[in-house]
Amino acid sequence: MLRLLKKLWSFIKKPECTNVAIALATIAIAFATWETWQATEALLESSVVPRIGIEGANISNEQQSHSLLFVFPLRNFLGGGAAQNVRINMWGTLPPFQKVFCKPSEKPSLLYPGQILDLPGFIGGRNDGPIYNEVFTGTGTAGDGWSDSVLTISIFGTYEGQGGRKYQYCSKEVFNPRLGLFINAGSCDLVEERAKAERDYCRAN
Repeated sequence: MLRLLKKLWSFIKKPECTNVAIALATIAIAFATWETWQATEALLESSVVPRIGIEGANISNEQQSHSLLFVFPLRNFLGGGAAQNVRINMWGTLPPFQKVFCKPSEKPSLLYPGQILDLPGFIGGRNDGPIYNEVFTGTGTAGDGWSDSVLTISIFGTYEGQGGRKYQYCSKEVFNPRLGLFINAGSCDLVEERAKAERDYCRAN
């Protein structure tokens, strides 16, 4: 091994080889610097990307007036940047695709990390007793395997981050009448939900 290293060193000491070695070392340093910058840039970018999401739901079941009142807290979680021009729509359906609730975004909101935007809504009322009863009897299906749930709220919209970069948000909340609460059914396709809402004359912003 020692003999091999001596031969290698003798080869590198040659002028023509020294230039090649310097060039290779320069390329290696430049590549390492580029990789470090890429990692740093990705870390900085992730620190300013807003991260919004629904944190459960506050529910009030008004049996006397046949109303189900609910508020979905939309939080901009810590660890990201401010969410600007937040436009969130809500659209509620009962099977088979019967619109029961529509709440377009009224005006853009600004959410700093840690802040919450409350998204209120209600189902039923004295003139809509049958709808209220249908929600709580659990008849029909809401799709996606939720055979004992009938009410689905789609929450979708857009927002912006640093430099005006645009982001999308879309999730579904399914009401379980046996538990009396909403269960998150996962993310959804913004374009698809917007199209469905507008077909039901629920104009989304």
